[in-house]
Amino acid sequence: MTAGAIFVADSFRFTMKKQLLLLAFYLVMFALQAQERLIGQVKNAKSGHVLVERPIEGKYLPTQPEKIQLDQTGKFEIDFKEASSGFLLLRIEGQKLRFFISPGGDAAELSADAKDLVSTVSFAGPHAAQNKYLQSLPRLDLGNKALNEVHNPFYNQGETPKETWTSVTDFQESEKKLLKKADKEQGFSADFVKAVEKDIDTYYHSVFGNVAYRHWKAALK
Repeated sequence: MTAGAIFVADSFRFTMKKQLLLLAFYLVMFALQAQERLIGQVKNAKSGHVLVERPIEGKYLPTQPEKIQLDQTGKFEIDFKEASSGFLLLRIEGQKLRFFISPGGDAAELSADAKDLVSTVSFAGPHAAQNKYLQSLPRLDLGNKALNEVHNPFYNQGETPKETWTSVTDFQESEKKLLKKADKEQGFSADFVKAVEKDIDTYYHSVFGNVAYRHWKAALK
């Protein structure tokens, strides 16, 4: 091989090596940018930690709660590596707070007081308007048996299953209309709208099941 050929071959290998290094660098940078971070602060917290349930592959199913420690000022940070959008659930001192996450973007921020988590929470960064809207959705704690026995607004003694279903689905469709209106006014992301629509369907179907069970128990008596 001539000196010129050797020079060309060496130059080619150097160029390819340089391009591969640049490609690796950009892939690393992309991976870092694809992670979203939640920076939060919960004031007046007595427990010293928050419990976090992450979504699984965008299917909005909770995992086992993860304990995140708060520092002396009540601050905490969570990194998201999910490949899909979904709802994150924060629990602290018996209270719940849902938070919508989606890969990519800058750090999201929330601030709240542990004395009343939902009414004091404020958001900044990606999805701030969407997360503020999410907190406005009325949700009965269907897992609280004592609460449901007394306060379930959908339970009317003597009502037929068809009447109950009509009542529940009326609320379901009304809530979807409010979502569409808010989306039109504020410009929510398609992922968020899809997630909330699924949440609305799941919630009201659960409500109907809860009421139907109570009617069945009453019929047995």
